[in-house]
Amino acid sequence: MADEVRILPTEWVGTAVEVSWGLVFGEDHPKFETHGHLDPTVHTQTTESTMRIVLQEGRVLELLIGTSIGGIGAIGLLSADGTQLEIAGPMGHASYVIDGDSMVGKSHYRLHGKEQASEEYGVAMLELTAKS
Repeated sequence: MADEVRILPTEWVGTAVEVSWGLVFGEDHPKFETHGHLDPTVHTQTTESTMRIVLQEGRVLELLIGTSIGGIGAIGLLSADGTQLEIAGPMGHASYVIDGDSMVGKSHYRLHGKEQASEEYGVAMLELTAKS
């Protein structure tokens, strides 16, 4: 008999500490619009972060990853033992370790397909907790 796959809580909240080259998110650049080619330097910020599981079919997930300024759709794959989650979306990918109702992860992102893609990239460390 196959092991049962853990069904993850639907809503997760926490923080992301980010460092980027040229990527500036926030009030100055709403809707994830960036202008790295105009401001080529290192930027850091700490933001509220959310993850909503839109659909889970076994180990396969459809997700909405967000901050206070918007969200981005993504796909995910849960490890067989339910302790790791790999996510990919249009801007990059993330890896999480799941321990009960908390996740710790890291992400790497780049704005592929844009003229200035080589000028805008970043990394983040994330901590999320299942929303009760």
